[in-house]
Amino acid sequence: MKMRKRLSILLMLICCVFTLTACNGEKKLLIDPTVDTSKVELVTSQTENIYNLISIFANEDGMELLSNCNDDEVAYIFADFKDYMKIEDDVLVDGINSLYKAGENLGEITSADGIGDASTWDIKEDEVIVSYQLQGTKHDGYIEFIFDKNLHVTSVTANVEYSTAELMEKAGTNTAIGMGTVFVMLIIISLIISLFRFIPKIQEAFQKKENKTTESVDKTITDIITREEDETDDLELVAVIAAAIAASEGASSTDGFVVRSIRRIR
Repeated sequence: MKMRKRLSILLMLICCVFTLTACNGEKKLLIDPTVDTSKVELVTSQTENIYNLISIFANEDGMELLSNCNDDEVAYIFADFKDYMKIEDDVLVDGINSLYKAGENLGEITSADGIGDASTWDIKEDEVIVSYQLQGTKHDGYIEFIFDKNLHVTSVTANVEYSTAELMEKAGTNTAIGMGTVFVMLIIISLIISLFRFIPKIQEAFQKKENKTTESVDKTITDIITREEDETDDLELVAVIAAAIAASEGASSTDGFVVRSIRRIR
């Protein structure tokens, strides 16, 4: 009996542990749409106000205005709207840039289905992602808002929805560009490698030129030395002849005349 009682108590404890683990494993979502109606309304109003604001600036005039403003000036422009929106200025500017770039492929936005009534909600433990469908004259798309646990907007992104054929075409173009780049680089590398065989010839030509230059310098130096030796011999010969002439004339020195040239007679 005691053994059975102990086993029963042990089984009860195990069941309690599993029950507590299962309870702790349940994820509590940031917003329960069926209960947190005020939070749902807050998120909805935030997305509507932010979308209306970035739509005003997502054009050439708006982009030019923001590009010429510093941070303080941008903050001043958005100051009147910040009372109604929980979003930082840089997130607003990023959202404007994203919608402007997407607008090139969306075309003119004919309607924004769901603004004020989100088309999709993705509610998690620490964030909420809300998406609205956008209809354009060229393509359809959607704009996505991400809220943190304090329901502040941390990201606004506009995306274009392309057809399967367009996606395949883009993939093919990217593949062709990538492969083309690789082939071009391989051809360039092959050409560079093929030029390596000319390197020894170039080195040999430079070496010959250097040797020729060295020989020319050596020859010039030899000629200078020979010329100096010949000039030395001529000076000695002039001195001897001058002394002989002075002796034949009975002069005591060679100061009275100058030997200008010497010519051998064969």
